[in-house]
Amino acid sequence: MEDYAKRNWFDCRYETGGVDRGCHNTYHFADVAIQRNAYDRNFQGTNEHDIVSAINAAIAVLLDRPSPPPFSIIDKKEALLLLAHLVGDLHQPLHVAAVYLDKRGNLVDPDVTHTIDPTTETAGGNSILDQGTNFHFEWDTIPSDLYEIATPELLAIAKSQDGDRGRIENWSVIWATDTVFAGQQAFSNTTFVPAPNGKGWTVSFTDRDAYLRGADALKRRQLAKAGARLAKLLNAIWP
Repeated sequence: MEDYAKRNWFDCRYETGGVDRGCHNTYHFADVAIQRNAYDRNFQGTNEHDIVSAINAAIAVLLDRPSPPPFSIIDKKEALLLLAHLVGDLHQPLHVAAVYLDKRGNLVDPDVTHTIDPTTETAGGNSILDQGTNFHFEWDTIPSDLYEIATPELLAIAKSQDGDRGRIENWSVIWATDTVFAGQQAFSNTTFVPAPNGKGWTVSFTDRDAYLRGADALKRRQLAKAGARLAKLLNAIWP
């Protein structure tokens, strides 16, 4: 994966805080505003090298097709590793949905303003703190009891997923749209104020305990969906 990152570092630009983070980082997310009810490449926060495009690039290689630019995926082993990682990322709400704020912390709609203010960027929640902890990291953290005790619950969610139809290259768009709705839930009952040091934001909740319970339940649903959908995708590639 280090070799993959090196090969995919300079083919596009991703800057936050005046630092070039490397093109390969853009493959892990989109930043669709929570005001939207779908993933659409016409929306702000999406591009030809976001997570939906990256999943389709990995699928292409697994189907014996060339890796589309700007992606450089060297072989099927690398494509499979990427696909498993990215399908997981696609179901983490803050990897697809985002809040855009003005300087006071009020929601703005980048698809109405047609601009994104880099000085108020939330960077997928990485510029948001919850009691001093990175908000994106909190959503990356999975429930601690996902072992045998959680298996029946997760299996029931996985089995309840509708079958996707059409070209498998369209499935990632459908799943990203579903995650936009999960993102709306992830940002519900939250407010934001500028962080005391003037860098980023601090999040507050109407009821923090209730929010954390809801977040735990949402994480479980998203993880079960991700597993079921990855399995369906692999079965479609290798019937």
